[in-house]
Amino acid sequence: MLRPAKSCLLEGRPERIRELAPEATGFALATRRHAGGAGRPGARAGDGPEGAGTPLARHTDGEPSEATTLGPLPTGRHGMTRAAVRHSQRERLLAGVVAAVAERGYPETRIGDVVARAEVSRRVFYEHFESVEECFLCAVEIVATHLGEIAAAAAEKADASPKAVTALRAVLDFLADEPDLARACMVESLAVGATGQRRYGEAVEAFAAALRTNLTEGGGGASSGSAEMAVGSVAMVISLRIAAGRVEDLPSLESELAELLLGPLSG
Repeated sequence: MLRPAKSCLLEGRPERIRELAPEATGFALATRRHAGGAGRPGARAGDGPEGAGTPLARHTDGEPSEATTLGPLPTGRHGMTRAAVRHSQRERLLAGVVAAVAERGYPETRIGDVVARAEVSRRVFYEHFESVEECFLCAVEIVATHLGEIAAAAAEKADASPKAVTALRAVLDFLADEPDLARACMVESLAVGATGQRRYGEAVEAFAAALRTNLTEGGGGASSGSAEMAVGSVAMVISLRIAAGRVEDLPSLESELAELLLGPLSG
């Protein structure tokens, strides 16, 4: 399954990489069916909203940060403001949908799965989101934005060239450390149809934008198109590896992915 993206590059047709999105979706669903629907391989006991990832917990959406945990709200007179309660509920729903999708897959995830993990009622869910799709895509957007921030920050702080490889390393480490977020953003988002595939493309564009000025060593920077195609090829390999349940292998792919990232831009 890693061959199609590489073949596009070797044949001088990198623009076809994006066309492989449906194939990645089919691969993800086939992998899940082969596993008997038991969720991603290597799932850790106790995975849930509390372990669903830093970017969701830090996403405030302009609301107060009084609620700093993703556990259930205290009962009775807890002294929290209404804004803080709503903020906490939203954060837990976002973490809950990521955990549910990672375990069940997006097509099989229902509102009941999300609210059970978020420990809120269906009424509360509908106060924040209209559907599982809206909730999930909101979480995906947060993760995608965070990946761009990680890449940009790593590239900016890097002392050695190529800075883009340092940024790639930071992204690979984050995804390996956050398997639920990795699957949500890089695999399951493709199962949300055209909207999910568009969000996946936006994530690739954000990553490419963060790396664009660091993708060549001569100081001239890479063009928008070449940067996006190079990052797209890397993203596809990452997605297929995550879909196969081997997210922990991502850091070991740094050399291979660095070649995919820089190779088309150095010739």
